[in-house]
Amino acid sequence: MSKRKSNLLKEDFMNEVLAVGIILLGGIGGGKIFRKFFHLPAVTGYIFAGLILGPSVLNILDHSIQESIQPINDLAIGVLAVAIGGELKFSRLKSIWGDLCRVFFAETLVTFSFVAIITGLISGSIGIGLILGTLSLASAPNTTFAIFREYRLKGSFPRTVLSVVALDNLVCLILFSMIVGTMGLLGGKGSSDFSIVVQVMGKIGFSIFIGSMLGLILVFLTKKIRKENELFLSALGFIFLGVGIGLWLNLEVLFISMLIGLVIVNYSPRAPTFFKQMNRVDVPILVIFLTMAGIKIDLNQIILVGVLGLGYVCARLFGKTIGTRIGGSFCRKLPDAHLRNIGLAITPQAGIAIGLSIIAERNILMAEGQIMTVILGAVIFFQVIGPIFVRNALKNTDSIESTVG
Repeated sequence: MSKRKSNLLKEDFMNEVLAVGIILLGGIGGGKIFRKFFHLPAVTGYIFAGLILGPSVLNILDHSIQESIQPINDLAIGVLAVAIGGELKFSRLKSIWGDLCRVFFAETLVTFSFVAIITGLISGSIGIGLILGTLSLASAPNTTFAIFREYRLKGSFPRTVLSVVALDNLVCLILFSMIVGTMGLLGGKGSSDFSIVVQVMGKIGFSIFIGSMLGLILVFLTKKIRKENELFLSALGFIFLGVGIGLWLNLEVLFISMLIGLVIVNYSPRAPTFFKQMNRVDVPILVIFLTMAGIKIDLNQIILVGVLGLGYVCARLFGKTIGTRIGGSFCRKLPDAHLRNIGLAITPQAGIAIGLSIIAERNILMAEGQIMTVILGAVIFFQVIGPIFVRNALKNTDSIESTVG
């Protein structure tokens, strides 16, 4: 059967509901296989299942069906980001805040410097080096959180990791807007002034404002709503509202949703009940989100990455692990085992870096496709290998209960 006939047949039977069913069942099957036979995190199985179902292998779910079910992916980001924000309780972080800042500052400085220097030398462009150095800071909070949800965790290590990931992504967005705006002023394409800086900073600030307001309204409602089912439905409604407003106004959906969770966990007396209800949707959302991440992987990018991509991956991995250890040498309260393993736990990378690489390509004349190609290739590596690093970090810090395999 010709490829054209195969595609026509696929278009005849494939629809959004069927695609979601295939994604959910395929992800569950992949996670079970990888957990049982390879003793790897189920998250890795979800991603591999998506890779097999996607255009790179079987092409059961192609790019057109991915676009049609993108709203489900957006909602998944919202639900998961609220849960991540729920881990950032001020009273828990207060005792380690000084050490956390030292670790974060050292990790950020070392990672940015190593990636910027290495990729700048390989590409022969200071500009490309600076942009890739900035993008190397971004992590994938949803992937990291998915692994935390998979195991029955104990101790403070997971919360410390999520705090560093949140700070990494915030600094990445701010630094990126400044660098791309400055390069646009100095001769890039698409911008003749600091409009990019203003726009990106404005988006971040407005996203934080919207998320905070929605969170405060939800805090008020949690005091009035007594039935748990009504609380659950109200929570979902506000999450969907936040995601919808973010997409409508082209804001940072991740920040809006994280702020909702952060406000609830710190200011609502019913926060434990709220997040217990949210756990009801975490598992299917995680499976769908990460299986779709696997579907989007294009294996051809590995071939295109070349020496520049290899330099980026090695420098980023080195920067994350060595940077956290350097910062740890100035810490007093964080356990040594935590400091040795934070770097491994923040290696996954995905959506934020890809989105920013697209913006960079549009606005920087010298990029010529190099930035996006490197980031896409690196995401493949860090989405597949990263979960293994995270699982090992959890084991090394005794964060996984002994009953979990």
